[in-house]
Amino acid sequence: MDKINTTGVIDQTIYGDTGNVMYIVNVELNGNIVKAQSIHYSSKTKSLPDGKKVSVNYWETPKGRNRLVEILDENIVPCKDDLSGDLRLLASFGILVIIVICIFMVKN
Repeated sequence: MDKINTTGVIDQTIYGDTGNVMYIVNVELNGNIVKAQSIHYSSKTKSLPDGKKVSVNYWETPKGRNRLVEILDENIVPCKDDLSGDLRLLASFGILVIIVICIFMVKN
């Protein structure tokens, strides 16, 4: 199913153990209210209050089991966009560990 640009109201905010935030959004579709789950967002940015009206992209999985939304036009960062800095730091640490191991192997 294609993404549908519509509006919704934040119903609930869920904070995950891994430092991310997910929202349950009541989406307006053809005059009906549908409850959908948002993609994961970084908790490092601001969170949206319950009851706030937001613009969203709404879509369903092919079999219609999962209803998902992506919140638009807000100053929140999806987790997929927030990971680049953390991954760069982790890669730098890994390279540093490999260099230290190589130095100790050469000394022996």
